[in-house]
Amino acid sequence: MQKRIICFSLMLWLSTLPSLAQQFPTDGIYLKHYDRKECLARVEAQIEKMKKAMLTMPSGQHDQFLNSHSRDRYRTGLPITPNQRQRVYAPKRPNQPNSAENTLRMMARFDVMRRSCR
Repeated sequence: MQKRIICFSLMLWLSTLPSLAQQFPTDGIYLKHYDRKECLARVEAQIEKMKKAMLTMPSGQHDQFLNSHSRDRYRTGLPITPNQRQRVYAPKRPNQPNSAENTLRMMARFDVMRRSCR
């Protein structure tokens, strides 16, 4: 019985020993800095993916270009397609924001994502 109590107390004491290990003040600073850098690396990878996707986003500038192109072809007397003729008489309004607005909106979103790592 006494052996069991000694073994049990020894096991209990040895299991708590690692939790009593000394921790230096710089360890916490290092861990916090490491976590922040790791978070920033993940966020920057997400931002790169979003920037690539942003390049393929439709913009209102394309509709404006098609409208002006159709008007120019009509004025110069070049043959135009039915779709271009429709754009000459009733230009399509762009339903997407232009790329400058997209860029500003995305830059604000990127800043929020980067600030979330602090």
